[in-house]
Amino acid sequence: MDSNEIIKEAQDLGLNAVTVSLLTDFGDLHGSDPYIAQKDWDKMVENVNALQAKGYKVIIQLYPVVNQLRDVETAWAPSNKDQFFAKYNQLLERTAKFTEQNHVYGMYMATNLIQTEQYEDDWETAIHKVRALYHGQIFFRTNWWYYADWASDTVTNYNNMLNRKFWKDVDVIAIAAYFELTDKANPTSEDLQKALYDVPYNNRHQNIVAQIQALHDKWHKPIFFGELGIPPYAKAAASPWDNGPAQHTPSNDQVVANWFDAFYKVFAKYDWWKGYSIFTIDDNGSWYNPYNHPAATTIKNQSIEETAAYKAAQPKTQDVSATDPGAKTNVTRTINVTNPLTKQVTTVTQTVKFKRTATKDLSTNKVSYGNWQVDGNSQWAAYTPPAVAGYTPNPATVSQ
Repeated sequence: MDSNEIIKEAQDLGLNAVTVSLLTDFGDLHGSDPYIAQKDWDKMVENVNALQAKGYKVIIQLYPVVNQLRDVETAWAPSNKDQFFAKYNQLLERTAKFTEQNHVYGMYMATNLIQTEQYEDDWETAIHKVRALYHGQIFFRTNWWYYADWASDTVTNYNNMLNRKFWKDVDVIAIAAYFELTDKANPTSEDLQKALYDVPYNNRHQNIVAQIQALHDKWHKPIFFGELGIPPYAKAAASPWDNGPAQHTPSNDQVVANWFDAFYKVFAKYDWWKGYSIFTIDDNGSWYNPYNHPAATTIKNQSIEETAAYKAAQPKTQDVSATDPGAKTNVTRTINVTNPLTKQVTTVTQTVKFKRTATKDLSTNKVSYGNWQVDGNSQWAAYTPPAVAGYTPNPATVSQ
């Protein structure tokens, strides 16, 4: 993260707050000993100082780096939760002291650590320890969710999230808002606004607005979209968390502008909505960065209490093309050749291989596939049976 580039893009986008990532190494998918390298702490301090000098509100997040960025935080679960919380609390307390001393606007307790949200007592203890050290805004971010009346597990998952007792202890409830809305190609802002009230995708009929309203009503806390973004392709609204199919699907930057426009028009009317954090800026290699694209104008023209941005390099999907059995298939033909003298049948088998890309959503384990392509030779070889004196094969040759 380059502080000068962050400031430039934040200014051009009209932002008033920036979420600064403090990279935190969580080890592998079951790591229980998180730590912060000194170079990452120093980079956080540099960015916070630069942004506050320009008048920006800053929100610090301990950003989980899992398996050296090869896996995502939503798939991580500690093998030893007591060990994890003991070490993580030390990191939170160090960060809380820094934020208090430097008058930082806000800090996150957690960013999408959904596999640990069940440990409610541990999170309450952690929040109370931070509250004793830091008097700014305490955020806690959960992940987006599926919901359909006909899928009981999704109902259970939503209710579990809704009733987490640690919500009462934080100042702001944050959500990574990658909600799946519609598989309609190139949806308009109006299409997306409608879908937020009644999700057509997979016939779920999920009322996302009502569910978020219920979260606020139960705990009387403001709601902040801690991540909001979508890659620029035609059907991205069906899986905004997934940038994998972008290379296989028609690109459309207007989808991104429509996405930000729709969320703003639906939620800006609610006094409990605190705004959103753009995923992402200061990353020209990311599909999600709206800078210098049509969405930049849309964002700049919006007026919200918190319009934040942050850069996080961690992937939300994993390429599993090499290991997923659904990414490979064979088409085989069998040729049976009967020897006219011995009546013995010889079987000749020929195979053409096909492959396709397989991209796994690490928060849901759902795999999406690309189009089939030939892997190697695109046709069977022509086959001519061996000659037998006095006989003519029929057919003389099996064509390609």
